[in-house]
Amino acid sequence: MTHTPSERPDRAIVRRNGYEAVRPAGDLRPTRTVSVVVPAYLNQAKLDLTLAALTAQTYPGDLMDVVVADDGSEPPLRLPEVRPERTRIVRTPEGSWGIAAAVDAAIRASEGEVVLRLDSDVVPVRGHVEAHMRWHHAGDGFVVLGKLVFVDTDAADLRPEQVRDAVAAGGTRALFEGLEYDEDWQIGLVRESGGRIDDEVRAFITANGATVSFTRGCTTPAAASTGRCRWAATPSSGTGWPSRARCSCPRPRRGPGTWACPR
Repeated sequence: MTHTPSERPDRAIVRRNGYEAVRPAGDLRPTRTVSVVVPAYLNQAKLDLTLAALTAQTYPGDLMDVVVADDGSEPPLRLPEVRPERTRIVRTPEGSWGIAAAVDAAIRASEGEVVLRLDSDVVPVRGHVEAHMRWHHAGDGFVVLGKLVFVDTDAADLRPEQVRDAVAAGGTRALFEGLEYDEDWQIGLVRESGGRIDDEVRAFITANGATVSFTRGCTTPAAASTGRCRWAATPSSGTGWPSRARCSCPRPRRGPGTWACPR
């Protein structure tokens, strides 16, 4: 279900990239549903770790579902034992392939008011989904970008149960202790722009990252044709980390960057 500003008077209206008008609630009382959509191709071991981390999120499980889109893997990807309760796999339609087709298939099969697109090699800290959703509770039409760190590691070195327990205990960082990591280029771009990216082309490119969320209305043809969901970037507060072999996790106490669909 989507809402217009008049239907949600409690939410702030952000014009262009003026995110300063919005302050996510410190004491979040979740009401909005979110679908985590995960495009995937091969690499079952990495997907297993992503789903394990999603079982330990602080955002309520009854408000979250997970849709994995298998982009033609052979053998097909399967749902592991350690996964969120409301998780399913769909296949990209015959004749379609590539990450864009997989994301589209997952979004079509999802149900949430908010869509969180997450790569299949990201290990999110326990507050990752909640950090995204704080912005979506504060206003409509946001596109929220998570911060990432790339870590040189091998998914085979970690077990799903180990990842689930570490994330639940707030110890995600310890899973990658002693490893070198690089900040995602998107962080540098937001920092370079002073927290805002007024160049809509660069903003759009940045929004194609491994952890980005948006209200479902931003995916409709009507939104695209009216320009309601052009991208404009802003910083935020919340999460971010992943890996060069791309086993990844969001960095605690550092927020996803926020993007606003101008009205």
